[in-house]
Amino acid sequence: MQVWAGNPAKFLRQLKEEEAAFIPKSADSYAELASIHAKEHSKSVEELLGQSPSEESAAGVAVQ
Repeated sequence: MQVWAGNPAKFLRQLKEEEAAFIPKSADSYAELASIHAKEHSKSVEELLGQSPSEESAAGVAVQ
């Protein structure tokens, strides 16, 4: 594997073995974070605030 950068791209160096081995691990971590983000993003305001829909938010505004 190689490292290229710039515009236009120029060859910088060969990737070290440990750097190449890290790529799949890094991809797995980002996929897990994306899954967590998607799960959190799909929650309602009530779920995020830990309230039932009839309760008021911490700011004193009724959540509907």
